[in-house]
Amino acid sequence: MVRKLPSGRHQARYSGPDGLLRSAPETFPTQTDADRWLVRKEVEILDGRWKNPDDRILFGVYADAWFKERDYAATTAEERTRPRFPVLYRRPGPSSCLLLVGADGFEPPTSPS
Repeated sequence: MVRKLPSGRHQARYSGPDGLLRSAPETFPTQTDADRWLVRKEVEILDGRWKNPDDRILFGVYADAWFKERDYAATTAEERTRPRFPVLYRRPGPSSCLLLVGADGFEPPTSPS
């Protein structure tokens, strides 16, 4: 469903597969734009590609998927040739820490004395 807001913009809302009424993350300048967004959302739902916008993912889980989807070795080698840009390194070990290393390197945090 689409409703016109006092601002003149249009808000698209739909019922998700979970039964909740959800609003589009943005408003639209025209009724047609809002209707098009709703059609795309309906296709996502029917195709089984809909993702619950309330779901959250832990950074570590996201980072693991990110590393698996990319050629990490090639990316790291390429980034080493451009030391001004930060590089994300995975530290092996039980904590599986992710370190963001910039041009000045990484200095681990110190323990309070």
